[in-house]
Amino acid sequence: MSLPEQVTCVSGNRFYLLESDGCLSLIQISDAWMKIWVLKEYESEEWHLVDTVSLRCIKGLVPGIFPICQTGECVFLATHKQILVFYRKTRVWKEMYSVKNSSTLPLWYSAHAFRGTIFSCQ
Repeated sequence: MSLPEQVTCVSGNRFYLLESDGCLSLIQISDAWMKIWVLKEYESEEWHLVDTVSLRCIKGLVPGIFPICQTGECVFLATHKQILVFYRKTRVWKEMYSVKNSSTLPLWYSAHAFRGTIFSCQ
């Protein structure tokens, strides 16, 4: 299986594979944007760009953020101390969880298996 043709390896881009409403999805995160691709046709490897999201309002969090779950309605992203949700229809970011005044990482962060990107562009 190949990745979408428009996906290019540029320094700073990270790529994550997730499931989205029963389809394979690729999330591309750069310094300023998050692009969400969905594999609509497995046999013909037909990818569709379903969303492009500005990350400017969470700019300070972008270097350490990674997606943990998504649906057609929202995307959940995590850092070592926060879980954020982006509502795709309303284009609104909300903080779902935050560790306050603690120097230790939450247990879920240490145990989460999907922190790594599928490949890195250095």
